[in-house]
Amino acid sequence: MATFLLKKNSIKAFLLSFPILCGSLVAQNKPLDTLVLTGAFGEIRGSHFHAGWDFSTFGKEGFPIYVHDSGYVYRIRISPYGYGRAIYIKHPDGSFSVYAHLRKFAEPFEEYLRNYLLRNKTNIADIYPPAGKLIVRRGEIIGFSGNSGSSTGPHLHFELRNAKEEPLSPLKFGYSLPDNKKPQWKWVRFFYPYQYIQNKDTAYTFLTPLFALSPQKLNGRVVEVPYKKIAVGFKGYDLIGSRSTGIARWFLMVDDDTIFHFKADRLPYPQMKVATVMRDRKYNLYFVPYGITHASLRKSENQGVITVGEKTRKIEVGICDNFNNCNTIAFSVVCEKQCKENPRIKNWWLTPEKDTTVKFNEFTVSIGKGTLWYPAPVKIAECNEKRQCVQITPSVPVRKPYEIVVKPTSDKNLNKAYLQVKGGSQKVITPSQINGSELVFKPRTFGQFELRYDTIKPRIWLKQTDWQLKEYIQIFIDDRETGIKKWDVFIDGEWIPAEYYLYEKALRIYMNEPPSGKQRTLKVMVKDKTGNTKTLTKTIVY
Repeated sequence: MATFLLKKNSIKAFLLSFPILCGSLVAQNKPLDTLVLTGAFGEIRGSHFHAGWDFSTFGKEGFPIYVHDSGYVYRIRISPYGYGRAIYIKHPDGSFSVYAHLRKFAEPFEEYLRNYLLRNKTNIADIYPPAGKLIVRRGEIIGFSGNSGSSTGPHLHFELRNAKEEPLSPLKFGYSLPDNKKPQWKWVRFFYPYQYIQNKDTAYTFLTPLFALSPQKLNGRVVEVPYKKIAVGFKGYDLIGSRSTGIARWFLMVDDDTIFHFKADRLPYPQMKVATVMRDRKYNLYFVPYGITHASLRKSENQGVITVGEKTRKIEVGICDNFNNCNTIAFSVVCEKQCKENPRIKNWWLTPEKDTTVKFNEFTVSIGKGTLWYPAPVKIAECNEKRQCVQITPSVPVRKPYEIVVKPTSDKNLNKAYLQVKGGSQKVITPSQINGSELVFKPRTFGQFELRYDTIKPRIWLKQTDWQLKEYIQIFIDDRETGIKKWDVFIDGEWIPAEYYLYEKALRIYMNEPPSGKQRTLKVMVKDKTGNTKTLTKTIVY
């Protein structure tokens, strides 16, 4: 009966919110009853490619999730970050399916997880049950949709992987969605790349923007450019029904010859961060820096750099969705009368082949070999303001962590120190270690780093104390500086599991017994990333 009501509610919500039916999967088993695609496979998400399909749950949680095929539970994960509550199924052919951002798992998976959490007194888990212990059948309900992990709204992340655990396009497994709409253009931007001489060969690296044109102004036009070598990028989106997704395939042709073609169909995890160098200032690029490869990069001649001279070159750029609907723009480029050679890299640029260390009074920045993807104009300087601060060119992508060592003028409260980040993808960095009077940080991004101290305790509050009519007990927690690191909840002196929902600033407690109307003692202990703690004790009714 409950399942019927869930299905009925999902259909009702869909009809109220979306007049256009976006279709059902052609394959035999759908992960959800009603499918509205909101995230494409292979679209660029910040520093990575999106490894699956996202399906809307219409702003609600609790819709049943069905298993793609028979197999066994390979992995169960619960975390306030990333995929949140996620379950991984291994199938007889060696492939995997992944279902992420769930609210709850079905029994007996929920019981298996709960026993693990209670046994280990932990609220975060990454479990690999023995092979074959938890069997699932095709079409079985394995959980219920939610908003856990790094999710900003209720939805299902559905992922399919090969035997090497490389995410593959669901199209390779026979899945499809009816879609005949072409992606839409926003802008096309022109760049000029710098020249870098390596082993007597010229490579092109680090794009500098020239100008951007709308598709209406660009299509059919002859564009004059000031440099002999240029590159292009685009902004665009794909519309399915009333929802938009990113672009998963794009290509560049020069005089009818394809010189760049990216088609997302296999995304090995070691290559996920290549996404950081295939986007510049929110523009996807028809360009890849020297030496960069990817399993989904079909073709990249001369890195996607277009050679321009006195002769007009015919250009065609295209964008496509997951279902091979494509939209193209055709134009031509020619060099201006005063055509310039592309500038060469200056000696103050950093390169991936060497170590670089810059020392200031309090800060020492060490950028080791391989930290950069490609040679780039990285400037390292102290901030002008009267603050303990250092700044590193924020627009340059970083391949792996580097090191910032800080020796404050005073060693007071070193265990409360952290770096506030401005201009990078990270917001706060706490020390990886404290060596005497030195703080060692391992950033994964460039930007402005200011040394601060967090001495403020986290906050804990309840909006109600009677929970008899609720599915779960909700406790709000927050830390305005470094963020929450650890939390523990006790009811009548007994430790119980609690899930942290980062974007909701709340803990959820799913009780393992029905409410009885008794008064209970609730105790909540929260610690932030610099060790400040807060405890709240309340009497609640459950």
